[in-house]
Amino acid sequence: MKDFYGEDPARPHSPYSAIKVSADLLVKAYHDTFDMHALVTRCSNNYGPYQFPEKLIPLMINNALHHQSLPVYGDGKQIRDWALCG
Repeated sequence: MKDFYGEDPARPHSPYSAIKVSADLLVKAYHDTFDMHALVTRCSNNYGPYQFPEKLIPLMINNALHHQSLPVYGDGKQIRDWALCG
């Protein structure tokens, strides 16, 4: 897996990721034009206290606490990285 850095160029490969990159660029444009303070993080997966309950981490915790099965998506070999926000 490759490490990414803030100065790395964005290279979206899907419409979803292109929309996320365009939002980053919009924030940068406001910063450059209006000298507005801004902070952009490029976390691929965020979690925190306001995470929707159907998302992976809250779903797994809830299912485990209630002795329910833990779903495996795809072939189970996918890798995710996480950043705590909030």
